[in-house]
Amino acid sequence: MTSRSRRLVVVQTIAAGLAAATLLASGACAEDKIIKIGALLPISGPGSYFGVQDKQGIELAIEQLNKAGVNGYRFEVHYEDSACGPLPATQAAKRLIEQYKPDVVLGEECSDATLAIMPIMEQAKVPLINAGSSAIKITQPGNPWTFRIFPDEVMQGNNIAANAYTKLNARTAVLLHENTNAGIGNANVFNEAFTKLGGRILADIGFEPLGSANERTVIFVAQEIGKHALSANAFDRPNDVEARIEKVDVGPRG
Repeated sequence: MTSRSRRLVVVQTIAAGLAAATLLASGACAEDKIIKIGALLPISGPGSYFGVQDKQGIELAIEQLNKAGVNGYRFEVHYEDSACGPLPATQAAKRLIEQYKPDVVLGEECSDATLAIMPIMEQAKVPLINAGSSAIKITQPGNPWTFRIFPDEVMQGNNIAANAYTKLNARTAVLLHENTNAGIGNANVFNEAFTKLGGRILADIGFEPLGSANERTVIFVAQEIGKHALSANAFDRPNDVEARIEKVDVGPRG
């Protein structure tokens, strides 16, 4: 997904979510007519690449919505850095709930962080709108306070496997993924779908999130394996990684 299309998704999500939030605005003071939005974003850490884009999308959506308001309400937002990790996300969520008291919360990007903050949002009875996490666990249990519009790992993995097999004519593949809920989940779905189509997985390589080291791992695997489809996800700068992979001669796909 390109930076522009991702920002559009964020804007559309926020616009839809905030319009819905006006229906849940009993916690907002009637005389103030303000919907308070909490944003848990990875401003630092391995997910900061996405957090910056999310903030840009939020600012654009708020600006557009506040020009006319929604049913007489206006919106304000408070950001907390959840850093793409369970512990910092949990700490940020508690600060947000206790100090800012939002009517609705947007976030997080990383699945492990989202899973960690879900119980906090449920206990506080604050809606959590997620537009970036793919782990199936986020909505599978039917959490009444968590909502997503982002494709989950099943949708993503099946689609990527089908495209690799039919459009790229790949018959062998190497899985390269972070050892996170999203990374492992996407890899497992791709493995199952690609195998059912008749493909063969040569290697399943998991690694810890290490910032720029992720890119070095991708390039090394592409150079060493060669001649195979490469399924890689969960990178902090995906556009850079894709550009570097295109420069590596991996030979024919098949």
